[in-house]
Amino acid sequence: MSSASATEWYYLDQQQRQCGPVTALALVREFHARALNLDSPVWRDGMPHWQPLRQRLGELGLPEAVANRPPPLPGTPPPLPSGIGARASAQLRAAPPTRPAAAGHHPAMHAENRTLLWVIVGIACALGLLMLLGILAAIALPAYQEYTLRARTAAAITVAPALQSRVESYYRQHQRCPGNESPGFPAADTALGSVASVQIGRFDNGHCGFELRLGEQRSEHLDGKALWFDLDHASGQWTCSSEIENRYLPARCRTP
Repeated sequence: MSSASATEWYYLDQQQRQCGPVTALALVREFHARALNLDSPVWRDGMPHWQPLRQRLGELGLPEAVANRPPPLPGTPPPLPSGIGARASAQLRAAPPTRPAAAGHHPAMHAENRTLLWVIVGIACALGLLMLLGILAAIALPAYQEYTLRARTAAAITVAPALQSRVESYYRQHQRCPGNESPGFPAADTALGSVASVQIGRFDNGHCGFELRLGEQRSEHLDGKALWFDLDHASGQWTCSSEIENRYLPARCRTP
């Protein structure tokens, strides 16, 4: 089959209705059937605008067909005046034909499918975001809780420097360890901020020092736990230790 025969053509019939696409052979048959005449506008891909059929006779192999065109059948109305086809061609010169929608093409259905696709994408994104938030919460919440407990421990330790200074001063003056009953020292049940009680005296190793016992912290890791501050008389250095887990303590109070 030649490329000319396979080309799709459009034409305007005698009532100026757009017809097609049809093959070149079908267009010739329509010409013989008086569905169009030599002035009927035709168009195919590659043509800049509609043109009268007479300008495409050679391409369609119609010169011989025109010479052998059978006479009109009885009762067949005569072709429209040539002026009608020429005017229609001029009106449509700047506008190529409107291609018919392909079989099965339903714009409304496509729009509905696109909407459904966006809904599915939105749900998938929302689920992904929820999963990400869950992962971040699982990581961040324990870290935040640990940070909060370290802050509470640090707040309790802030009372230690003043007591350390008093213990050192008392020991230099009296060469013995002070107690809660010594002048200038708080009673054992004195609450100092988050510290519920303070025990001042001498440890089993003979060093002076004091114990800070934390009050209610709403945490099993801190509630009632003790911090010990031990003064080495020979070096004048203080040692901090505790029964609290290392991760909630400042570095100087952690045990190896």
